[in-house]
Amino acid sequence: MRAREILLVDDEAQVLKALKRELRGHFRIIHCAQSAAEALDILANNPIELVVSDYRMPDVDGAELIIRIKQQYPHIISIILSGQADLEGISRALNEGQLYRFIEKPWDYDHLLETIEQGLQEAENRQAEDVITGVKNLRHLNQYIAQLSTQDVRMPVMAIIHIVNLGEINQQLGHEAGNFLLRNIANQLFVHSYINGVYRHSNKFIVLLPLDHEIYDHVEFLNQHITHMIGHDEMADVFRVCLTELPDGEITPEFLSETRQASQVPLRDNRITSVVCNDPENSDLYQLLSIQYGLLHDEFLAFYQPQKDMIANEIVGYEALARWLVPSGEYQLPAHFLPIIEKYNIIELLTEKILLSVIQCFRANSELLGATRISINVPGRLICDGRFYTMLTQCEQMDESMLSHLTVEVTEQDLIENFGQANQELMRLKSLGVACALDDFGTGYAGYEYLFELPFDILKIDGRFVRAIGENKAAEVVLESILKSARIFQISVVAEWVETAAQADLLRQIGCSVIQGYFVGPTLSEQELHCSLSANESGGR
Repeated sequence: MRAREILLVDDEAQVLKALKRELRGHFRIIHCAQSAAEALDILANNPIELVVSDYRMPDVDGAELIIRIKQQYPHIISIILSGQADLEGISRALNEGQLYRFIEKPWDYDHLLETIEQGLQEAENRQAEDVITGVKNLRHLNQYIAQLSTQDVRMPVMAIIHIVNLGEINQQLGHEAGNFLLRNIANQLFVHSYINGVYRHSNKFIVLLPLDHEIYDHVEFLNQHITHMIGHDEMADVFRVCLTELPDGEITPEFLSETRQASQVPLRDNRITSVVCNDPENSDLYQLLSIQYGLLHDEFLAFYQPQKDMIANEIVGYEALARWLVPSGEYQLPAHFLPIIEKYNIIELLTEKILLSVIQCFRANSELLGATRISINVPGRLICDGRFYTMLTQCEQMDESMLSHLTVEVTEQDLIENFGQANQELMRLKSLGVACALDDFGTGYAGYEYLFELPFDILKIDGRFVRAIGENKAAEVVLESILKSARIFQISVVAEWVETAAQADLLRQIGCSVIQGYFVGPTLSEQELHCSLSANESGGR
């Protein structure tokens, strides 16, 4: 509920009393003045939006007051209400004071009320800023968003801060208290640089947040700040904060109101924030926040896919594959979360979480693993800029014995442009005892140039060639060519996505003995891996 403030000016106390009695059911804060001097003093200390003034007053008449108001407060709408105005004075008020309307006394109540309402709407349309709080209004929000839409930028998201009980505050403590709360909130929001604009409409503040890899931190900070400002026990009764992506058209008062009733999905660690969306599975905003929550609360962990040497008939390694334990208790596969992780560049945090999960596995199963290696997928950019090397060397849980059992599989969605730098970083990893593998060889950027320029120990054949065995003769020719090249470079080869005995037999015939896929065995949780290793140990005895 908007606590709009208007000022009535008339030198006759009975007229002021009558006006206030008629209007107070529609306007919550009505100031009264019996002279121009008193009116200007009230204007200097209150966020007035509209003035209704008599014309015939001692010392300074209504026309002169309107002109002074226009000079000092150009956003205020002025109405003259009088039965004794002269044409010259009204002309001055119109020309110099931009008088909005002239209404004769005695006034018609409905006409006066309608004129004031229209004037307040005009005031809101004219204003660059909200009178009460100093923040910009909805019109300027739409103008800014329209400007952004013409640029090649990712559009922000809106955090809508609903002040739930503003009406109760106004009723119980007075509208001045409600307006003081609004101004306090605005002042608090203004000071934070991550907020990309603050706007207000009625009992709602709209904050624009960048939709990027830091969105979760922005939301957390916003929640914590509101909590600190109001007090944790009271905040749920005062505020409702929801996040929503921008609508296709203009942001209207109706749209802002509908966000209170729309389908809201709560964020699991915030009492006062939810995401407005009808389809959470296809909402980048909801998915990004959920994934970031999962990364920060250890819901992402490694499962292990075995790699088997068909000649020796034994498991020689495991690839650590990311899984997400969602609230339903199910584990989601990378296809569900990697697109968002890559789109919003939070792959480094996922890589770190999987590394920590692998280290935990090493610690729990060091004796059972023996010489078996575990490989972890790392994007090429984290290798090239040294971030993964730093991650390894600064990880307190990692020790030297684990490094000699670790293989880094370089995944490459981005083209490696600086082979010299990449070579240097791979050599630094190898100096720690880490083996280096080139993942998905034969497709994308991972081609023969990488094989020629970079010191890989292992080459992993892209599974699409394996799946084509028996269906596409060209795939077999490509596989034989890859294996021949690997022998020349003295690089080991692992074939992925092996699902049938026919695929395994052909790979063995052309010289690839190490395979992984469902033909070898299912992907195992850490607990299942421990049971499998223990069973193998017992069987070996």
